Amino acid sequence: IYLIIDLPFEPLVGPDRIVTDLWGIPFMQVGWWLFVFSSIIYVTVSLLTPRPEPESLKNLCWGNPLKVISRGKISGITDPRMLSGILLVLMVIMYTVFH
Repeated sequence: IYLIIDLPFEPLVGPDRIVTDLWGIPFMQVGWWLFVFSSIIYVTVSLLTPRPEPESLKNLCWGNPLKVISRGKISGITDPRMLSGILLVLMVIMYTVFH
């Protein structure tokens, strides 16, 4: 929605940038305000909806995040732990090469 109302497309909303020109919010501060707006929506929806049953959350929430790393054997290349390790190695290599 932000991109639609702030980019100067003639057919969509006209030549004026609503957020930047009319409201006076600089581009670099838009991220902060989008975060605030999204957080308000998230908290409001969370408070207005009923609390889920604990049984339905049993397999969705981690009791301890470190248990995820040590749980069971690595099942192959598609295991999230293996993919995380590969990503970490690639990041270290790229940092070393491009630093």
